[in-house]
Amino acid sequence: MKKNKMIIAVIFTFALLTAVFAMSGSGNNDPSKEAQQVKQDSQQIQAEQPEQPDQTKSNETIKDQYGVDTGMTKDEYEKFKDEYFQYQKAHKISRFDRIFNTKINILKAADFRKYQINLDNSLDMCNLNDFIIRSELIIIGTYESVEVSENMNLTYPVTYKVKVNEIIANETEYETIPEYITLKGFNWDIPYEKLKAMKEGLVNKGSQYLMFLTRDDFHYYKKAYEEGSRKTVVTDDCFDPYTFNALSLQEIKDIGFLFMPNEHPYYPGNRRMKLDELKKNAKAINKINDVNNFYKRSYK
Repeated sequence: MKKNKMIIAVIFTFALLTAVFAMSGSGNNDPSKEAQQVKQDSQQIQAEQPEQPDQTKSNETIKDQYGVDTGMTKDEYEKFKDEYFQYQKAHKISRFDRIFNTKINILKAADFRKYQINLDNSLDMCNLNDFIIRSELIIIGTYESVEVSENMNLTYPVTYKVKVNEIIANETEYETIPEYITLKGFNWDIPYEKLKAMKEGLVNKGSQYLMFLTRDDFHYYKKAYEEGSRKTVVTDDCFDPYTFNALSLQEIKDIGFLFMPNEHPYYPGNRRMKLDELKKNAKAINKINDVNNFYKRSYK
């Protein structure tokens, strides 16, 4: 009986030692080596598994440069954009990316012409109605303060604080516009001291201005810099909320009348216009354009 108990004890001890050595590898109980082995095994298993298509990513909708959800996948968006440009070409509307980025409904070009709007016009040929359709925000504002950077390598070295006295049209994704917004001023290769004095004089003047505002140029000039076609830099603060640059500024000396920026006799829209007429036109033009449904249309 005693002999049997001894044999059982020896077998038990041998089994126990075998288990301990199996757990500790060479006899050294090193958890880091065990973890490394587990990690290697896991990586090997993952490598052996076939890649699965990322359905979530392929079906994800993308946002435009202003953060608005297009409701389209990347491929759908590129197709939509190409059809838009093809429509422009077929109907002899010059291709300007600003027209697409500002979400202009080119299907309504004939309706816009009733307001003397020519979508082929460059900015120096635009009348007030042309500026309406090209603007994201139209306000009557006053310059409150200005900062001018000494770094003339900036595309927009001038930063204004503008008080919004009245909103004429808001075609942005912002539901409300605050009392104060930021306006960036362009680099016109004017020496710093002269530029600073000029802009401070504009603020001190205290005049009201009709401001046709956009953000598209920030994206345009940043892309041009990245592609190497421009040397000046667009800083990140240009893309902060409620930051714009001006397509056109009209000083309001007489609140009743506005003057057209150009006097080209070929464009009947270049004439004096009452402010009330401009407001009426802005409301009608933006209703025709219907920017909120831009991505829901077909341009096939």
